[in-house]
Amino acid sequence: MREVVRALRAENYSPKTIEGYREKWGPFFAFVDERLGGDPTIADFTLENARDYVVYRLDPGDERRPLSPGSAGTHVRTLRAISGWFEKEA
Repeated sequence: MREVVRALRAENYSPKTIEGYREKWGPFFAFVDERLGGDPTIADFTLENARDYVVYRLDPGDERRPLSPGSAGTHVRTLRAISGWFEKEA
C-alpha cells in the first residue's frame, strides 16, 4: 500500500483524498490477507477477491457494521481506482 500512496502523492493527489482511499483499501487488503494467509500482492488484487470483499462487507452478520449499498458503491469505486493504478504501474 505504501507504493500506491507514494505514487498518489507524486501525482499531487490531496492528502484528504489519499486518506479516504487508505480507509477503504485497508480493510480490503486485510480481508485478502486473512483469506490467503499472507501479505497480499498485486497479483492477489483480482475481480473475484474484490467482489467477495464487497459481498462480505454487505453481510449483516459481519462483526463490523455492515456496509450500506451506498457505502458499498464507494468501496467499489475506490477499489476500481487502485485497480487502475495497478494497471498503469504494471
